[in-house]
Amino acid sequence: MGSKIGSADISSQLTSFFTGNKNQDPKTIDSDNDGLPDQLEAIYGTDPHNPDTDNDGYLDGEEVMSGYDPLKPAPDDKISDKAIVPRPKPGSLSVNLTDELAKALSETIKNAPPDAFSVNGNNVDLQSNDLIDNAMATALSKSPQLNFIPIIQDKDIKISDDTSPPAIVDYFAKMSQIIINNISAQNGIDKNCIENVNDASTTKDFSQVDLCVKYYIKSFEEIKNLSVPATWKELHKKNLSLLIGSANIFQTSKLMDDDPFRALIAIQQYQQIITDSKQMADDMDNLLKQLPSAPEGKK
Repeated sequence: MGSKIGSADISSQLTSFFTGNKNQDPKTIDSDNDGLPDQLEAIYGTDPHNPDTDNDGYLDGEEVMSGYDPLKPAPDDKISDKAIVPRPKPGSLSVNLTDELAKALSETIKNAPPDAFSVNGNNVDLQSNDLIDNAMATALSKSPQLNFIPIIQDKDIKISDDTSPPAIVDYFAKMSQIIINNISAQNGIDKNCIENVNDASTTKDFSQVDLCVKYYIKSFEEIKNLSVPATWKELHKKNLSLLIGSANIFQTSKLMDDDPFRALIAIQQYQQIITDSKQMADDMDNLLKQLPSAPEGKK
């Protein structure tokens, strides 16, 4: 998983850092380092010299990236119902982890003792994986939130005291229909989302990835609006967590050119989505089997 995104893209970023060949295209200049280039600041009306124009604790770039208004203070500042929920923590989207990894590796190499390296022909190898691990840990510490799969709280959902079999069957039927409807209306998603991410790493066309993000957010919002029987609330929260986690992961995968280390971390977390999804399906099946009669058509 994610192998096509990994070493080549990260190596390219690290090479650019060490050689000083950063792209100085005016379109990428970000005077206040808030994740929003100056040219886009002009479009959004934000201050290119103030990283947090509305002074709500969220950087302008991370607000735009996650679907919030950089000109209106939180909490009631969603640009649309497409905003990422729960909202990413301040600072979690703006740190370029690839740059931080390059800096940490540079310091590691500079401060490492001579016996930390071995020379094999033209190759110089580090003798200890601990040095690499420490550099990665240093880079990762710069971002306060790297778990793209959030925990959904009871306060975020609608819980019903009606735990009767008919109520459970009705909830399950509605939840299943939302998934079925959204799968059938994916508007041109022609492969699974991981394959689309891998394709985009080569083609730089993220339109299919955008459709994946839209599918997961739409499913999340519609299922979140359902009233869930109290006995099913944990599975309901798990389902919502996996849906919005998938949206966060695939949205972050689009950073593979600007911050491939962050994108790679996100894609690696998708394995947890797959594992948890299989477990959730088994748990749902077991609960349904405990009902007096299973929903019609349940296999």
